[in-house]
Amino acid sequence: MTRPPTERFFRSYKVEWMPSTFYKNYQESEKDIMQYIKYYNHCWVHSYNGYLTPAAKELLV
Repeated sequence: MTRPPTERFFRSYKVEWMPSTFYKNYQESEKDIMQYIKYYNHCWVHSYNGYLTPAAKELLV
């Protein structure tokens, strides 16, 4: 079974956010990934959610 929102998250992270070089250490990667999750959930509107952010959509549920 596929989960389009989850697949979209990882595709977007890999294409638009992840650095082209490796992270220096675990802490750097964790900080960067947490920043991306915050951005993705609170700033990025999604057609899948009726052009709402995931956080805004969650408030409606």
